[in-house]
Amino acid sequence: SIQISDISNERGVGVVLTSVSSHRLRQRRGRNFPIKLCNTGNPFLNASKTVELRARVLSTERLELLDASGNSLEHEGKFDTSMGEAVLPAGQSLFHSGGYIPMLATMPLLVLAGFAGFAVLVEVHAEQYAVIATLACVAFAAPMIAVKLSKSRMSPTPLGRRLDLYHGRLLEKNPCPQACEPGPGRAVRLTQILDLHDFFKTFIQRRNMHYLEANVIRGLTSHHRLSYAE
Repeated sequence: SIQISDISNERGVGVVLTSVSSHRLRQRRGRNFPIKLCNTGNPFLNASKTVELRARVLSTERLELLDASGNSLEHEGKFDTSMGEAVLPAGQSLFHSGGYIPMLATMPLLVLAGFAGFAVLVEVHAEQYAVIATLACVAFAAPMIAVKLSKSRMSPTPLGRRLDLYHGRLLEKNPCPQACEPGPGRAVRLTQILDLHDFFKTFIQRRNMHYLEANVIRGLTSHHRLSYAE
């Protein structure tokens, strides 16, 4: 999967997905491709029966998100998030990954070369056929496993690192958070709100409370199953 660092509307470009590291995708023959997003905290982005997205490559870490017809998304603020993952269907992932030659084309060549080499060994060392057959299976699976592993390395996102720092600060002030009855105990001081905003202002920018709740508040409270005030 491609780990999402941020999705926002860039003026003159459209809705842009920025990945944590290089997404390693290439746009073959100018084609855009289907893409599925999950765990973004945004119902307009998460893949569903009513949400179908496509993408085109802008750079090594940036993709423009498109609608199901391949047109730019233009609703500013509707698609904002700083978390989640993006995946391509298996065939599309193999076609749009790799160097100038798609991984989909290089994999059969690698497998055929492996079988050819093993065939020579079988003639010379027939008694080791079981070992050679096992190695042949490994040669067939290795390219697919390599693609899977290269896509699945997860690194902390910029927002994730910031959440960890702020969560540590909250626990220093309140080491054992507990639920409390509705009322004054659930009030949040203005200074606390300002402190939260200042700490995450690089991410919040001019975004709305839908973004703040899904990306920041939920990230700080979900582990404890408590409200932010508690």
